[in-house]
Amino acid sequence: MREVWDVHPREGIGPLHFGMTHAEVAKFDHVMGPLDETTEETLGNGLVVRNEFRASGAPLCSFQDGRLTYISISQFDPIDFRFEDVSVFNDDLKRVYSTLGRAAGAAYWHVFSAVMPSLCVELVGFVMEYSNKEDPPIFESSKGGFTWPTLIMYSPDFPPFDQKKIIEISNQAAG
Repeated sequence: MREVWDVHPREGIGPLHFGMTHAEVAKFDHVMGPLDETTEETLGNGLVVRNEFRASGAPLCSFQDGRLTYISISQFDPIDFRFEDVSVFNDDLKRVYSTLGRAAGAAYWHVFSAVMPSLCVELVGFVMEYSNKEDPPIFESSKGGFTWPTLIMYSPDFPPFDQKKIIEISNQAAG
């Protein structure tokens, strides 16, 4: 039977919560799979990020100063990721987008993704359709775009984008 992990905006997903240590996250290897690979990268501001990769499709966990700050998820058979009553990767993408959009209040476009800063989430690999210049772009896709859809959650203390480089879009999917 699949586990259900609820999306908790600004806090984490399922049992993974922002601020956890590597050891605390490792307690869930029985679901996510054992640690397969780690990488480190230095961001432009000098912060060092450690990325922990497990089984293919398992949540990618990233740490700054030894604390969980970023979680990237995609469809992963052992876990059904849910926000409210919506399965993020198994329900219609328009329903997923609109449910998150209603909760967020505002949505923005940022380099092939939809960002909802009030929830600290980013949707990657979803398709936006551009409307008239007077109207904000509208989410119209019923399936994933050029990549497999991914939900990125980040700690409110570490937004992964520059607020000046986002464009407001509709927070609701087109009918």
